[in-house]
Amino acid sequence: RIYFSFMIKKETSVYENLLLNLPANKKEVAFTYEFKKFSYKHLLDLISTFSFNLKKKGIKKGDVVTLCLVNIPSTVYLLFAINQIGAKANLIHPLMQKEMILKSMKQLNSSFLFVLENRFNELNSLTKENICITYLSPVRELNLVKKRYYYLKNKKYANDEYLYQKGIYKAYEKEYKEDSFF
Repeated sequence: RIYFSFMIKKETSVYENLLLNLPANKKEVAFTYEFKKFSYKHLLDLISTFSFNLKKKGIKKGDVVTLCLVNIPSTVYLLFAINQIGAKANLIHPLMQKEMILKSMKQLNSSFLFVLENRFNELNSLTKENICITYLSPVRELNLVKKRYYYLKNKKYANDEYLYQKGIYKAYEKEYKEDSFF
């Protein structure tokens, strides 16, 4: 779980409230996820990166962006970035059926959908409805061991154990950027 604690002022956005409540030292812990601590500097940097990429995708003030995600750091960055731009977030359950997702998006005139990578193939046919789908990886902020466990469990690289042992997956040693968003 990810928790934030700050005073909320009416008439300001969630992103503006974050900025109003920043500590003097941006190296202080903003949140913890899977026993890993993230500083306010890291949070602000990733919000800026996500905001830049949202604008690059054509998302602007007033647009509705649908999030079919779980409670992971990328969801937090995305929510703040959407808010920073002035767009609106439509949060839906990550296990919602495709027909219900489409119905929700049509009701709100949303044409942008963010999903977990394990649902991308299942929901990709929504592009026929003029919906831009982007996937996020739930392991982006996890350590190397947990990333490897995730991929083995989900059989993404199950047949590539030999390549892993030979060091071919060096991308894991650097910052993980498996999301289609980057």
